[in-house]
Amino acid sequence: MARPRMVVISPLPELSELTRRICRELNYQIDIVDGFLGEGVAKAIEYQEKKADVIISRGPTGILIQKKVSIPVILIQITTFDIMQALHRARKVGENIAYLEHVIRKDLYDFTLISEIMSIKKPRLFYYQNERQLEKQINRAKEEGIDVIIASGVCIIRMAREKGMEGVMIYSSREAVVEALQRAQEVVQIRQKDQEKNEFLQTIIDHTQTGVIAVDRHNIITHVSPVAGSLLKLKGSQLVGMPIKKVGHPFLLSFFQDSTPLKGEVHRMGNSKVLVNKLPICVGNCYLGLVLTMQEVNRIQNLEAIIRKELYAKGLTARYSLSDIVGKSPQIKKTVERARKFARSDSTILITGESGTGKELFAHGIHKESSRSQGPFVAINCAALPKDLLESELFGYVEGAFTGAKKGGKAGLFELAHMGTILLDEVSELSLPLQSNLLRVLQEKAVRRI
Repeated sequence: MARPRMVVISPLPELSELTRRICRELNYQIDIVDGFLGEGVAKAIEYQEKKADVIISRGPTGILIQKKVSIPVILIQITTFDIMQALHRARKVGENIAYLEHVIRKDLYDFTLISEIMSIKKPRLFYYQNERQLEKQINRAKEEGIDVIIASGVCIIRMAREKGMEGVMIYSSREAVVEALQRAQEVVQIRQKDQEKNEFLQTIIDHTQTGVIAVDRHNIITHVSPVAGSLLKLKGSQLVGMPIKKVGHPFLLSFFQDSTPLKGEVHRMGNSKVLVNKLPICVGNCYLGLVLTMQEVNRIQNLEAIIRKELYAKGLTARYSLSDIVGKSPQIKKTVERARKFARSDSTILITGESGTGKELFAHGIHKESSRSQGPFVAINCAALPKDLLESELFGYVEGAFTGAKKGGKAGLFELAHMGTILLDEVSELSLPLQSNLLRVLQEKAVRRI
């Protein structure tokens, strides 16, 4: 069964029948139910739970519904013509006429002009705010000699008759009902577009690999991505609609105390490090809310390694493994086993030997056996590169570092080998100053571009 989008809760049987006729003529698919005051409110709450988009009602029943539900409520307005029709009927019953209405609608109609147009005595006006005041006003009308009361609520007409006065109902005209239905249709269309946008946005958030939490201007959570819920070890679906303070998570509270923007800051969350961005959402000078994004640093590093491998895969892979080293002598077997042990370490390894003994073959094999095997393997012959270019090739350079420097700078071979292995062949051919710089890189495990 499709959820109801428009619902009419009618306090009057006559209004229900009129609305049904109009809906048949205009081909509107609308639920129409009878409900007066408290009964109408109860039905409105039921339809809110069924995810209705808009409720249409009238008079005091409609006003009560507006106070009890969060979805839009369109009131069928009582027009001046509707009041004039009721006054015309009331004048046939008695001369002293009173109009009773909720105080919220006070001063809505010009009864002086209405009485002049109809050539009748201006009706006495009585306004009430609650049921107790309503009863007092009806008693007061009786004491002041009122013959007939006109009102838009059945209960008022009934109470007037119980006090010995006549009661004339103000019925809604066809035009008023049509106008309310059209306004409700517009609300449905607007809400439908908003829901489509929200679904579109939520789908994007749900499938992003970044943790996302958004709050409105009152710090009420509006969106939580599954990644954010996983990072916080909370169920994201249960957080939506909650004030950020009620969640009580120390990490979140530290960021939602103010709307100061943050960009690319690393913070600790439990045993993990997280890269955080915080962005206020504003339209003009109007603050609408805040978005916090989070990414685990370890995951970013792993992605970086994958991207580097994809970008520089050609020529930056180890071609041989230790099993490719063939030998039967105890010395070669012992050396292969030592290489396997060294591969389990993250330490810098120095391979020495005569030319042609397979030093590079061992370097390839150690890389493939290591925890960095999925990273790039960068091999460079230090003796083959010109000495004046070697430093910039190894360490990279920033834009404008020297004449002819590439715009935007260039990553060095150490950067390309990040999360992988770099093989410096013929390292002894490096100049002493460059060897000193290389030693610092090996010790600090950090590179500064030229």
